[in-house]
Amino acid sequence: MASEKDQRVKFERETVGLLREMLAWIKLEARPRVAARLADILDSTEKKLVYEYSDGTTGVREISEMTGVDKNTISTWWGEWDGLGIMERARTWKGRRQRLVSLGDVGIEVPELLKKEE
Repeated sequence: MASEKDQRVKFERETVGLLREMLAWIKLEARPRVAARLADILDSTEKKLVYEYSDGTTGVREISEMTGVDKNTISTWWGEWDGLGIMERARTWKGRRQRLVSLGDVGIEVPELLKKEE
């Protein structure tokens, strides 16, 4: 007979598997809507670049240097985008924001005006 711990581990594995499957279906269904929403909001090359570089580790100053967009403008956009649900507070750096999804992941071409140095 399986122990209580074994049953719990089995249940947790099944739950994680189901959650992964649900996430895959949600992403598949949401992708076109997310792409359309991002395309509407990010209506310039500069906005697309700032959004894409907003990965939670890159700060306003660095993004400004890479894109040529003023730091105050970037901060304003971050606040707007956070409110629109396409960006969130960075989990790793206090005061920074991170994009909800990479533009390339939803089929939007990332402008090649500047490339972030790796």
